[in-house]
Amino acid sequence: MFRHLCRLTLAVVVVLTTTLTLTSSTALAGSSSATGHHGWPVIVHVTVKGDQGTIFRGFVLTRGQTITTPSGGSHACDGTNNGANPHPGGTPTTALNKAALVGGFSWDADFFPTFDDFLITEIDGEAQDADSFWLVSVNGTALQVGGCQFVLSNFDHVTWELVDF
Repeated sequence: MFRHLCRLTLAVVVVLTTTLTLTSSTALAGSSSATGHHGWPVIVHVTVKGDQGTIFRGFVLTRGQTITTPSGGSHACDGTNNGANPHPGGTPTTALNKAALVGGFSWDADFFPTFDDFLITEIDGEAQDADSFWLVSVNGTALQVGGCQFVLSNFDHVTWELVDF
């Protein structure tokens, strides 16, 4: 009975995810953050690792949104930043923001208008310094763009890790 229930639950999640993905691709045609639409939510796995160990590990539901940090102020973060993508969606930075809300930790970032993106400076009291920085990767690959310029897909694995230069 338990196995049947687990399989049924998984089947429902797969069907809903597929439906959301197909619906969102059709519904987002022609939309942008300028119209106030930040894309459809996606569920992603987030891991945050600091010098002291794992700060957060779990699934979050995220979408493009306006992010506010103490040092950087309030700015859109939806994958369309700096013209990176034509359609908005959840990003590694919005996933970090949701993980912080769920996990009860804080984070901070500076905002650079030239890049239209945040640079993460501190997570859960662990700050970058001259010898380390907060690296973000998706599905094991370090991003070549800012965390607000990459649109996530359902079940992506997002990792934020404090690493040495």
